Amino acid sequence: MPKRKELTDFERGEIVGLHKAKIPQRKIAEILNHPKSTVGDVIKKYNEQGLTSTIPRSGRPKILTDRDKRQLVKIIKANRNLTLVEITEKFNETLNFSISSRTVQRVLHEEGYTLQTEWYKIDKSKLIQLVKSMRYRVAEAIRNK
Repeated sequence: MPKRKELTDFERGEIVGLHKAKIPQRKIAEILNHPKSTVGDVIKKYNEQGLTSTIPRSGRPKILTDRDKRQLVKIIKANRNLTLVEITEKFNETLNFSISSRTVQRVLHEEGYTLQTEWYKIDKSKLIQLVKSMRYRVAEAIRNK
């Protein structure tokens, strides 16, 4: 896991702008609160390639677009009693290609839906409060022993 998030194009532009203003890398790092190595890498890439933005990374593109995902959620909301296979069949009718039920299951899980007796969206805030209260009761019981 990286310790920091990726720099935005604006932050990269700030670094290059300060570099063009003849400000030393160490000072740029202090001003923008980024590691000196990061500042150096951005400046080096700019000097060598003339680029401040990141290049696209390798990897397989996602099979479903955001629009497809919204359409899948719409199918779930219309009828929450459908099985995973039925959802997949209904969804594949709307697509020009076919996807597996495992893909549908993964997308629904990413969108926060789970299957109990019917599909529903998990409200994590209530779940967190429930867990907190249960932990508190257990701690009280242990303390009172």
